[in-house]
Amino acid sequence: MGAGSASGNWRIDGDEFIVLVNGEEQYSIWPSAKAIPQGWSQVGPIGPKAECLAFVEQHWTDMRPKSLQNQMKRP
Repeated sequence: MGAGSASGNWRIDGDEFIVLVNGEEQYSIWPSAKAIPQGWSQVGPIGPKAECLAFVEQHWTDMRPKSLQNQMKRP
């Protein structure tokens, strides 16, 4: 089975991934051979799954969506 199996579960560690972020500042990794989904932008490395996950872990320090973060800052 290839990286884009019918289940949509990309678990092949040898595949190349990219790090994406959306407008809510939520991160994801995505197979580099697939088109970037609408609403997402590349922000990190292209490389092995472990490298991309390490980037996400280092940079996504607040798991709350940006809209919730902004709402909680209001008096």
